[in-house]
Amino acid sequence: MKKSEIPFYLTGGTALSRVDRMRLVQEAKTKEAAADPVILFEILKLFPIDELSLIRWTTPVDFRVFEKDLDQIANDILNGTHNTLAILS
Repeated sequence: MKKSEIPFYLTGGTALSRVDRMRLVQEAKTKEAAADPVILFEILKLFPIDELSLIRWTTPVDFRVFEKDLDQIANDILNGTHNTLAILS
C-alpha cells in the first residue's frame, strides 16, 4: 500500500479522501502563523527515537526509517519546502 493510499480517519471514524486531506492541510497552513519553523525543527530533531522501543507495536517498526523520515520532515519544515516524503514515495 502506498503512503497516499493509507486511509486517514478523524475522531469518530470519518474517513478523509486524499483531496479532503490536502484541503485540510491547506487550511491548517493558513493558521500556522504562530508556528516557528526553527522551534519545530529542534523539537523533531530532539525526538527520543530510542524510547519508541518501549511501545508495544502491533506491527514491526524500523526505527532507523522512522528517524530518517522524522529528520526529513524536520528539514522540510525548516526549509519551508513541501512534504518531500510524499514526493519521494
